[in-house]
Amino acid sequence: MAREKATAAQALCMRGYLLTANADGGDVGNCTAAGTDEQGTADLQKVHAGSAAVLQKAQNVAAKRSSSREPGRRNQVPLNGWSPYRRICTRQEAEFLVWINLIHGITIQLNPKYPVANQPVTFSVSGFRGTVLSFSWYRGLPVDNSCLILTYNSSSNPKETRGQRYSSQFSVLPDGSLKISSLSSSYRDYYTVQVQAESLTQKSIYPQYYVPLTQPVISIANPRPGEGDNVTLLCKLESKKAKVSWSRINGSIPSEATFDANNRNMNIPRFTQSHIGQYQCTAVNKVSKNISDPYTLSLYNNEPRSGNSAAFTAAIICGCILGTVLIICAVLLLYKKYILPLTGEA
Repeated sequence: MAREKATAAQALCMRGYLLTANADGGDVGNCTAAGTDEQGTADLQKVHAGSAAVLQKAQNVAAKRSSSREPGRRNQVPLNGWSPYRRICTRQEAEFLVWINLIHGITIQLNPKYPVANQPVTFSVSGFRGTVLSFSWYRGLPVDNSCLILTYNSSSNPKETRGQRYSSQFSVLPDGSLKISSLSSSYRDYYTVQVQAESLTQKSIYPQYYVPLTQPVISIANPRPGEGDNVTLLCKLESKKAKVSWSRINGSIPSEATFDANNRNMNIPRFTQSHIGQYQCTAVNKVSKNISDPYTLSLYNNEPRSGNSAAFTAAIICGCILGTVLIICAVLLLYKKYILPLTGEA
C-alpha cells in the first residue's frame, strides 16, 4: 500500500504540483498547483531540447539533495522509490523528477521513420519501466481533457475511453502506440502520450510528413543562346523543400557554373561550344527521388540572322525606291497623254 501511495504521490509531483506527505506515510494532502499551463509547456520544451545544460542542472539538484540529507533520517526521495517520511515536493524537485523521467524515460518513434502524406503512421512508444497500467494520448496543447484523444486502461471495462479530440482515424495498441490511418495536413499537430507504469511519464512529438515528388522540368531563360551569352537553366519543381542537384550526361558540370541558394537555377557565364550537351536536374526528399528529362543545350550562330536582317532591310529600301520611280513614270505618262494634247488645242 505504501508503495502504491508513493507511486501516486510521485506522479502528482511530476505533474507539477506541491505535495506534502504525512510522516506516517498516510494520505496525501495540501496539493496546490505549482504553475500555469504555459509554464508547464515551456518546461516541456526545454526538456525536449535535450541540452547538456538541462542534464547538468538535474545533476546539480541531485547533488544538493544528497548533501542535505540528515544523518539517521531518510527524509529524501530516492530516484527508484518514495520515502514514507514527511517531506515537501518543491517545484525544483518536481522539475528534477520530470527531467529524469524524460531524459531517461519513454521515447516516441515514427513508423515509418519518414511518414508519407495520406498514408498510415504509427507512434511507437518504448522506454518505460514495468507493466503499463494505463496510457492517454492527447492532440494539441495544453495537455488536458480538452485535448484528449483517448485513454486506455487494461483493467477497466471498456478499456478505451474516448476524448474530445478522438476521430475514426485514431486507433491504439496495448503497448501504448497510437496509429493514424491517414496522416494529412489536417492532422499535423502536437501529440503527447502519458504512460502510467512504475511512474507517470510523458512525451510529446510533432510529426512531419513528406509528399512524393513529381518529375522536375528544365527550362531555359534564353532559348537560342549564342557564343558568349549568359545562359541560365531553371529546374521547375512543385516542392519547395526538396533538394536539387544538377548533372550532365557524358560530361561534367562546367566549373564556372554558379547556382542560386536552393540550387534551382544553374547559370553558365560566357557560353561556348564546350558547354553544349544534355543536362538533368534531380529532386530528392526523405521519401522519393525524381529526375527530369534530359535537356539539350545547343549553341546557336546568331550572326547569319543579323546578316539576313540587314539584307531584308536593304530589300525594303530598294523596293521603296523602285516603287517611287514607277509612280513618277506613271505620272509623266499620264501627263503626256492627257494634259499636253489639251494644251496644244488651246
